[in-house]
Amino acid sequence: MAWWLGIVVGAGVMGIHALLRVLTHWWAVRRADGRRFLLFELGGLGVRMVLVLSAVGLILAFVPVHEGAFVGTVLFLLLLSMAVELRLVVRRIDRGALD
Repeated sequence: MAWWLGIVVGAGVMGIHALLRVLTHWWAVRRADGRRFLLFELGGLGVRMVLVLSAVGLILAFVPVHEGAFVGTVLFLLLLSMAVELRLVVRRIDRGALD
């Protein structure tokens, strides 16, 4: 049963990460120029990675989850989230919005 808990908790951590990603992108899009947009996007990515790493460490230390299921869920959803974020940035570049 602990492996289900690992999947659910991992999905929860990454759900919060996704919400923060959307908010960061929303804020970055409202910046006037491409340089500031990239600063907010990449700076937000760095901050979110630190938050995810901290959350993973705390959960593994204090919550009785199946480590493999938890870490696997977090890694899978993290890679998926990064692919979506990269696609958003590339699409914005292709539209010429970063000039």
